[in-house]
Amino acid sequence: MRTKFRSILRGLLLCALPTGLVLASWLAPDGAFADGGAKYIGVAKCADCHNDEASGDHISKWQATGHANAWKVLASEEALAAGKGLGIANPQTADACLRCHVTAFGVDASLVAEGFDPTQGVQCESCHGPGENHRKARLAAAMEGDDDGGFGDDFGDDFGDDEYEYEPLPDGELWAPVPTAKCLECHNDESPTYKEFCFTERFLLIEHLDPRRERTAGLLQALRAPHDCGGSDCTTLEEILEGLGD
Repeated sequence: MRTKFRSILRGLLLCALPTGLVLASWLAPDGAFADGGAKYIGVAKCADCHNDEASGDHISKWQATGHANAWKVLASEEALAAGKGLGIANPQTADACLRCHVTAFGVDASLVAEGFDPTQGVQCESCHGPGENHRKARLAAAMEGDDDGGFGDDFGDDFGDDEYEYEPLPDGELWAPVPTAKCLECHNDESPTYKEFCFTERFLLIEHLDPRRERTAGLLQALRAPHDCGGSDCTTLEEILEGLGD
């Protein structure tokens, strides 16, 4: 299974490389990616790897959330009514709405990859940051390593066996975990449809944890426990992690 997975990633990598471009050209001498301005690549590219149960089936979970329909919902009767109250005729084309209903709004065009589709709503990169460097790094790991599955992780003799060891992503590759403050950039009272934001309530609506990463029972219980803060004394992710020592 590991070999098959690596073969798939090799195919993705080779398709992504222009003729004559070698893998080393992606990297600066110190191992950092030479291009400091990572591009937004879009959820379709994320789906190349994040669409199987072994890694958490993140794409299917995202598709079932309001995030995936964030742009489409701007055409709803509720959105049109809210827009009318603000003097906005078409929320799907209004900057005031798009800044929180699409990914990479306001980003310089040079940092948006060809084929990126903003109508896919609030995609992975809205929360985790531009994915170009992450994709390159994981594909590079698949090409270089003999004992990993493309994520820089040690899978032992086979994917998911008892010898598996999770390797955290390097700092700066992606935002993970996502700080609560990132959520509040859009989930705030500037929205005409704002509802009090409680991290623990909203987390249950978008949960897409990677099952390959070991987490304490206490952390999972704290994240998944039914919670209704009523808009007061809401626990943030940072407070949960600090309280558990994780």
